[in-house]
Amino acid sequence: NNVIKEKYQKELLENILDYVDINYTEKDKYEINVKNNLIVTTLNDINSHLNKMINNDIDAKENIMIGRIKNETAKRIKEDIGIDLKNYSLVYNKSDVKHIYILHILNIKGQIKLNKEDLLFFPYILNRYDTIYIAENGNIVLDKTIYDNYRVALTFTKKKRNIVLKSMYITKKREENSLPISHDQF
Repeated sequence: NNVIKEKYQKELLENILDYVDINYTEKDKYEINVKNNLIVTTLNDINSHLNKMINNDIDAKENIMIGRIKNETAKRIKEDIGIDLKNYSLVYNKSDVKHIYILHILNIKGQIKLNKEDLLFFPYILNRYDTIYIAENGNIVLDKTIYDNYRVALTFTKKKRNIVLKSMYITKKREENSLPISHDQF
């Protein structure tokens, strides 16, 4: 079963950037790649920058943008929950990545453990979610069964037009809209 899981994960990750639009204009790049933000558009660079975030590397940016939400996905989300995310960027934020790493990859609370590579599923889960809803705290929550049941929480900022990965973890398949203990307040 682990061999099948690893094979599927490898195939999915090889095509992960098919789930974002990477067509930033030069003006966009100039405005985004200032201060503590960076546009990153290859799987190796995303992996590298996520590792820098996790390890508190001096070169770690506060936010990495990996592309924009696909139009079809933005339309589906608007139909499902009424929020228009067209042209929003998908963002990994350093403090949120560290939260996921400490609580769900290092697994300090004894929950079902994520792998570091699972962080890369963010664009796939956003594009191919099974369920979506708005949590009481305003976060968008997505569930997607790949080989485990992933739950992803996102925040979005209208001013900056960003969709930020807030948390990601694996739930038991029988759970219904419940959050792990560490997520009483995301």
